[in-house]
Amino acid sequence: MNRRTFLAGLPAVVTTIVGCFSVGALTAATTDHQTPSIARGNLGKYDPGMSLRPVEIGRFDGDSPPHTVSIWNAGIRFRTAVIVVTDLETDEMVLDRTFEFPTDSVVDIAFYEPSTYDLSIRVWDTGAEDSLSVPSQLFDCDQSQTQIGMFDYGAIRSSLSTTQASCLDSTTGSEMDTT
Repeated sequence: MNRRTFLAGLPAVVTTIVGCFSVGALTAATTDHQTPSIARGNLGKYDPGMSLRPVEIGRFDGDSPPHTVSIWNAGIRFRTAVIVVTDLETDEMVLDRTFEFPTDSVVDIAFYEPSTYDLSIRVWDTGAEDSLSVPSQLFDCDQSQTQIGMFDYGAIRSSLSTTQASCLDSTTGSEMDTT
């Protein structure tokens, strides 16, 4: 290779390498702090047949009702799912548990402490994963509930219902039913 050919191609190689590092840094910076949605998809008919032992996060103080997250095995098979809940205001993991769901069963998680939570779910047999936000605005509602369904074909769908639309004024990107 002659020296001129090498020197002529050098700027293109350097630019390509620097560009790759820049794009990677930009992608990492923009994806680190995304807030998950408060509900995804249309849950459809929510009608579990059996309730498993409920889980409580925080202590009931008598002033306000809890926000409840109900996770339902909507499929025809037994499911094992890992549920992780992180309090984003204190950066503390408040729940990290594996649940076994018989067909058509539900686990209710009652959130008593007003805060902003991230709830992650991973279903072992389907490999499905999702993450939902429980924003602090929901604790200003008279009553609110997130319903999550785990389906046989790997989908995890959810909906949010509340008694007051004003509870969610600053929350977007959700499918919501106010009653």
